[in-house]
Amino acid sequence: MLDALRNNNFNAAGTLAIQCAISAADAVCISEIGVRSLSKSHFDLCDLVKSVPLPDSTDKSNTLRKIIAKKNLIQYESRSILQKEAGEIVKGANRFYQWAASVVTSS
Repeated sequence: MLDALRNNNFNAAGTLAIQCAISAADAVCISEIGVRSLSKSHFDLCDLVKSVPLPDSTDKSNTLRKIIAKKNLIQYESRSILQKEAGEIVKGANRFYQWAASVVTSS
């Protein structure tokens, strides 16, 4: 996602950021509660993250929800996303990933 952003491939950066956040959320849920979401709706994963018994899981669930909400914009709208939009999604996903990595490595 970072390379795509640096190379001005904004739709790819956004798509990869969303996938990064989803995979990171799965890793946290598997690590902390032993399950991952099998729902067709990625928003159900947000609720699962919220249920993880960690002090910041509610905040991180909200962050994930904001990232996933951008999926339709990137993948289904007729326009490409802007550099600023891609940068915001990547920034949020990168922070979410860093949190997830710290949770998984400390377990």
